Amino acid sequence: MHLLNGKGLTSKALIPVKGLPFLYYVLKHFYFYGLTDIMICVDSDCEEDIRELINESDGNDQIKKLLDKIHVDVINTGVNNKTGSMLIGISHLLKDGPFVVTTNDIVTDVNLSQLIEHHRAQGKVLTVLGVHPTVRQGIIQHENGIITKYSFEEPVGTIIKGGYFVSNSHLFDYVTEDSFLEREPMQKLISEGQATVFDHKGFWKQIDSWRDLEEMEKLFEKEDASWKIK
Repeated sequence: MHLLNGKGLTSKALIPVKGLPFLYYVLKHFYFYGLTDIMICVDSDCEEDIRELINESDGNDQIKKLLDKIHVDVINTGVNNKTGSMLIGISHLLKDGPFVVTTNDIVTDVNLSQLIEHHRAQGKVLTVLGVHPTVRQGIIQHENGIITKYSFEEPVGTIIKGGYFVSNSHLFDYVTEDSFLEREPMQKLISEGQATVFDHKGFWKQIDSWRDLEEMEKLFEKEDASWKIK
């Protein structure tokens, strides 16, 4: 996943927030909850840059200290960067116990231990993180065309997928090289009653634009940002 900057396409994982690449915050979140065996699936476009960050991080003490505490494998899963293809590319490494799948563009305070425990308790193939984001386009309420309320930003009325999934090896009976996990495989799992949601009402933000990055910078400066992992 990439963002377009003045120099071209840049992987979201490498874009700095408060002087550290976004990937650092994702890895730190996993480490905080004891998930220390991590695989990063990449394509050829960003493989070199990600490997350089992981293998040559001596210039940044914070990144190096974190990487010394976890095990990270960078795996090129080919030119097809669909989630199905990436998952199949590492399926032989995901045979024991539940595993967590996410993207490199989400910051959240979800308790990953509780998310995994929920998955185990439900006994289904897939657990999807459900979140309640806000919309900022401006919410208008009206009666007969007369505006009665205007809110610049407020939570959406429905729960949406939050980009974190927990599953087990049975997932590979549903995904194909040409599929996105969130589409056909997830629809089939739902139709078979094999998908459950973990309803998270805490902090969640996805980085889709430079505006989102600017907002994240501001959020990091707030002293009351309890979602930050110290």
